[in-house]
Amino acid sequence: MSARAPRTFAAWVALALSLCAANGAHGMPAGRGMPAAEPGAPAPPAVSVAMVSAPDLTLDSNRPCTGPQATYVAFRVTNTSGAPQTDLRATLGGFAGGITLAGGQAATQYVGALAPGAQRNVYWLVTYPCSFGVSATLTASVTDASAGAATGSGTVTTRSMISAQAGGVLVSGLLGPGAVVGQTIPLDVTYDFGGADVGTTYDLQPVGNTSFSAGCFQMVGSLVTSSNILAIPAGAANRQYFTASAKQTGNGQQATIRYYFKYLCAGVASSARPYSNQLSGTQLKYSSNYETFVGPTLPGASNPFTVSKSVSPAVLDGGGSVTYTVTVSNPSPFTAEVDSLVDALPQGVTYTGTVAGSGVSAASSGWAPTAPSAGTLTWRGPYTLPAGGTLTLVYTADVAATPGQYVNSAAAWAGLTHLGTATATVTVASYGVAVSPQGLPSAERRLAGTAYARPFTVTNTSSVAETFDLAVRLAGAAGTWATVDSLTGPGIATGARPDSARVSLAAGGSGDFTVWYTVAAGPLADDVLHLRARSVARPAVQAEGWAELRRVLPALTLARSVLPSASSPPGTDLTYTLQFGNGGEADASGVVVTDLLPAQLLFKLGSLQETLPAGVSATVAFSADGGASWSYVPASGECSAPAGYDACVQRIRWTLAGTLPADPALSAGSFRFVARIR
Repeated sequence: MSARAPRTFAAWVALALSLCAANGAHGMPAGRGMPAAEPGAPAPPAVSVAMVSAPDLTLDSNRPCTGPQATYVAFRVTNTSGAPQTDLRATLGGFAGGITLAGGQAATQYVGALAPGAQRNVYWLVTYPCSFGVSATLTASVTDASAGAATGSGTVTTRSMISAQAGGVLVSGLLGPGAVVGQTIPLDVTYDFGGADVGTTYDLQPVGNTSFSAGCFQMVGSLVTSSNILAIPAGAANRQYFTASAKQTGNGQQATIRYYFKYLCAGVASSARPYSNQLSGTQLKYSSNYETFVGPTLPGASNPFTVSKSVSPAVLDGGGSVTYTVTVSNPSPFTAEVDSLVDALPQGVTYTGTVAGSGVSAASSGWAPTAPSAGTLTWRGPYTLPAGGTLTLVYTADVAATPGQYVNSAAAWAGLTHLGTATATVTVASYGVAVSPQGLPSAERRLAGTAYARPFTVTNTSSVAETFDLAVRLAGAAGTWATVDSLTGPGIATGARPDSARVSLAAGGSGDFTVWYTVAAGPLADDVLHLRARSVARPAVQAEGWAELRRVLPALTLARSVLPSASSPPGTDLTYTLQFGNGGEADASGVVVTDLLPAQLLFKLGSLQETLPAGVSATVAFSADGGASWSYVPASGECSAPAGYDACVQRIRWTLAGTLPADPALSAGSFRFVARIR
C-alpha cells in the first residue's frame, strides 16, 4: 500500500478531539464505503474508508499479560469526489470481547477538509484482553454536517506470538525537541530484522503499553526515514504494516520509522514503548527486547500562546458595521497548530463574513461559519503557526442600533487545551458613568487619626467625552464622625469646598481619585463614604460609589489571680498571675502592664515567668518608691527580708514590644511571680 509523502505533517493532520460519542459498529466489510443512501436519507460524505493497519493483535505466547497489550488501528479516509469534503469527523466503533480504546483515546476525531482525491489516516490506540483468538470487527464511521455517514470496517484478532529476534529488535528511540501544545513531535524508532520470505509481514508499532496517554498525545502519521528492507521502502508515509513481495536474506536489516504525535494537553507526560511483529510462514513473532527496551518519555507540554482581540470602530452612533480582529501568537521556538477558534457574538451582533487578507477563511479551514450568522461562531483548522508566528482572523459584523455595550469573546484551542480568551467591546451611542467600588467586602477599620485615603475609580461609559462633577458625602446611620479633607486625582479642578471637584474624561476613559479624610476620636461606630459623579451636560447621567468605614478601638483585658486563693498564714508563698489580651477591633501597641505589691508581701527573687503572644517581647522593671522611678534592682534580704526575698519591691512593670492583634486567641499572654506573706 502506498501513499504520497506530505509536504509537512502539520499542514494536513487534523486532530482536534470532537466531543461526539463513539458510534457503534456498522458491520461493513473491510475497506468498503457505505452503500448509497436510501431516498430521503441524509447523503453520506463522498469518501471511502478503509482499514490500513495490521489485523493481528500481539500477545506473548507464554505470558500474554506481560507483553504488548496495545496497538494503533489506522483507517484511511479518501475523498472520492471532485469536490472538497468539509467538516469531516471519524468515529471508531464495533468494540467487542474486551477490545476497546486505550489511554484515554477519543472515539471521535476531527478530520476536517479533504480536497478532491486527498486522503488522510486516522489513528486510534486500542487495547485488548490477554486471551488468544478474541476478535472484533472495528468500524470507522465518517460524517459531516449532513448527518450521513460513510463507513469502513476491518477485523482484528488477538494472536499468540513468541518473543524472538526474528520479530524485530528495538534498536533505538529518539524524540524530537519540544514541547508546546499543538506541536507535532517526531519519534524515531529503529527496528532490526532478519531475512524474510515472500509474504512475510511487518507490523511496526510505536506504543504497546496501555498506560500511554493517547488522549493527550494523538498519533497523526508516520514516515519511513531510512530502510534497507525491501518490504519497507524509505519514504513510505503513513504505513506501519508491510508485506514482502521478494525474498531477502541476511541479518542487519533495519528500518527507521518516524511517528508523529500531536500534543493535545498541557502538563501531561507519558512514556511510549514501541514494538514490532513479523509473520514468517505461519509463525508470528514480536520484538524480543520489548520488555527491556526503555522507550522515550514524551514531556509535558506548555501553553505559550497568547490570544488578543480588537474591534474598529469601538464606538458607534446608532449601530452599524464593525471589523473584529482576533490574533493568536506563538512566541515559542516550535511550530504548532491551533485547531479551532470560537467566537461568541452577543445578542444584537451578526457575522457578515471574513475580509480579504484574513489568515483564517473558509478556504483555509476545515469548517467555517456562513454569513449571516449569530451566536457562537467556530472556525476549525488546523492552522499552522510557525515559531514566533501569528494567526489572524479578521471578519465583519453588523451591530444593532440599541444603545449599550456589546462584548464578545474569542477563544483558541489546540486539542484539549484552551489557549486563551480575549474580548472586544463595541459601544453604541450611550451615555453613562460608573463609580467603584460600590461597597467593600468588609468595612475599612480606622483608628482616630488623620490622612486616611479612600481611592475611587470613575469611568465614563459614554460614547463621547464627558465632564463630571464629583461630590463626596458621609452618611452614617448613627451620625458621621469623619471629616473630608480633600479630593485629589489626575486632571481634576477642585471646587470651593474640599469635598467637590470637576473632571473631564474621554469616551470609555477612567480616572482614579482619592478622598482624604480625618477620623475623630470616639467609640466603635460605622460610617459610609460616598463619591458621586454627575454629568455636567446631562445631570440625569450620574452614579455613586461608596465604601464602608468603621471606627475601631483596641480593648485590652487584664485578669489577676492568686494561688492559693484562700486565706493563708504568714510565711506562705503566693503565686500571682496576670492574664492580658486584646478583645477589641484594632491592634494594640505600646502596652504596659503594672502590678502593685502591698507592704505585707515580699517579692521572691527569680520567680518571674511570662507567656507572650507570637512576635511580642517584654521588658520588666521594678520600683521601690511607689512608681516615682523604675531603676530598682531586687536583691536578696533587702528591707529586712529573709534570704531569697526582697521587701523593698513595691511595683512591677512589664513593657510590651510588638503588637497585640485584635484577636483574643492570638493576643493572649500572662505574667507570673511569687510573693511571700510577711
